[in-house]
This record gives sequence, C-alpha cells and structure tokens, in this order.
Amino acid sequence: MQKNNIISLAIIALFGFLAIGCRNNTNKPNLKNIQIQKVTIQRYEQDLFRIPIDSLQESLRRLANKYPLFIGKEYENPASLLQMRQYLNDPQIIEAYVQACKTFPSVTQIEDGLTEAFRYILYYFPSWHPPKQVYSYISGYDLAEGIFINDTVLIIPIDNYLGSDFSGYRAIGIPKYITERMTPEYLIADVVKTIAQQFLTPFPTDGNLIEQMIAFGKLFYFAQNVLPETEPYFLIGYTPEKYKWCQDNEKEIWSFLVGQNLLFNKDKSTIMKFIQESPTTQGFPKGSPGRIGQYMGWRIVESYAKKHPEEHLAEIIQKRDLVQIFNQSGYKPPQ
Repeated sequence: MQKNNIISLAIIALFGFLAIGCRNNTNKPNLKNIQIQKVTIQRYEQDLFRIPIDSLQESLRRLANKYPLFIGKEYENPASLLQMRQYLNDPQIIEAYVQACKTFPSVTQIEDGLTEAFRYILYYFPSWHPPKQVYSYISGYDLAEGIFINDTVLIIPIDNYLGSDFSGYRAIGIPKYITERMTPEYLIADVVKTIAQQFLTPFPTDGNLIEQMIAFGKLFYFAQNVLPETEPYFLIGYTPEKYKWCQDNEKEIWSFLVGQNLLFNKDKSTIMKFIQESPTTQGFPKGSPGRIGQYMGWRIVESYAKKHPEEHLAEIIQKRDLVQIFNQSGYKPPQ
C-alpha cells in the first residue's frame, strides 16, 4: 500500500467528551436546512487488537476488507507482518490501547459533536464535502502528524486524548504544557482546526510577527464560528487558567508588543517567542502561557469581523493580506 493511500501498515506500527460551555450566542446560524449523514467513527484500534496474534496473517486478511486504507495487502508482506507483530506486542502501544478503551468506552458524544460541527461547516461552506469515513487508531502518541483529513476520510489518533495525567505521556517525556490539552474535551476542536486548513490561506513562511498572529487568529476564528457553544480555551488549546491570564493581561500584552515595536519585526527568533509552543512566554510573568501572539491574533481578527459585519466567514479567513486585516480591525485592548 502506497503512502498516498493514507497510512501504511508500517507507519501504524510506529505510532464530558464534547466540550459544551454555557456561552450564549444569539447570532448562531439556522441549520434547519443543513442535512448530513451522522458521523460514525470506525474504531480500527479495537478491531485490530481483538485479532489473535497466532493467526496474524489470516486475521489481517479478513480485517483488510473493512480497513483497506490501513491494511491493504500488506498482510502478504513478511516485513510488514513482523512490524505489525511488534506493534501489537509493544508495551507502550498496549498501554495506550487499554487506556483508550477506558477513556473512550463510547464515542457517541464525539460522533454527535462532529456531526453538528460538520453541519456548521456546510452552512458556511456549502461546497465542502464531509469525509465519508471516520476512523480512530492508536498512533503511538503521534503529535507531529496528528489528525489527518482529506476529501474522503478523517483519521483520529485517539491515543492523543487519553487525559493529561496519563502515565504513558509522562513515560515518554511529553511536557505538561502539552499534555494539558491531551484530553477528550479538546478532540473536536482539534478536528475542526485541522479541517480549517482546507479553507485558510497558507500560513506565511516569512514576514513579520503581526502576519503570523493574524494567520493563527483566522484559524481560531473559524473554530469559534463552527463550534459556537464551545468554551474558547478549548479552541486555542489552553487551560481555563491560561486563557483567563491572557484575558486579564490583554492590555499589558498589547502595550508590550506595541511599545517594543515588535508587530512588524521579521526576526524569526522574536516571532517564535510569541508564536511557538512553550510553557510560558519569555519576558512575561511566570503565569503567562506560551503562544500569546496567537491569542492576540485571534482578538484582532474578532475585532476585524465586528467592524466588517457584512463580510462572510469565508471572506475573512481567505483574505491573503494579513496586514490589511490588522490595519482595518480597529483593535483596541479592553481597558
């Protein structure tokens, strides 16, 4: 099976649920006429771990009919069979699978949440085609690749959402500021942000800090509209405490960025200081989270949207001139 067939057997060998808040949104669109097929998650990891190891080849042959994208004809490849045997006997993988069964005895709420999110996406983007098949699997904590989606399939590494205190994460040294969002409540928001990449203009590979900020701001603004009932800290991947810190210190963050003439700074190390993953932001108090530039970009895009109510969500997130969004946002931090 080739790489562009989603995921090879060899790669597999290496690697409240829906967060509903109490936010009231009186401007929610009417989805009455948006009808889609309910999302059903096929749990590849459960079917795979139920097969007997002593008849691996024949078991995989039968399972391939249900999961051709994962297995294909790799059961005929001795090297792939060896890799799969190692995968199914790997203590780390087994631990992740056992915990996944405990954390996700049912995925009904996730299916319902994704179904509703897909309806919102279709409202804003009528030509979008929801994935026809949705799978979960044990990736071996694949944070680099994460969720995969194309026009026909959505693949969710369910072992990336086993709970912030899961021992398997500590064992391989995933930092606490990352595991804080490796819980079931963040899964749907992560899927939505992955889907957003199909609509957003490409992230700038060069340029200045404000362009990076606005690019992330558009991503979160998309998620905010597609998941209007979800608490905002889930959308940006913060804990409630970290999100509140940004809210409480928004004026100070903005004053620092403007006062230090950082918005149009093109120095990559300076940009990364405010954009990249980190436990805190260098130069700010200990309680500050990382990625505060992303947070500020979101606020700016929100300000732009409020100032231009005539613009559709698609128009805003597909704008290529990121500096123009900033210049026309009229953003001012809360006093």
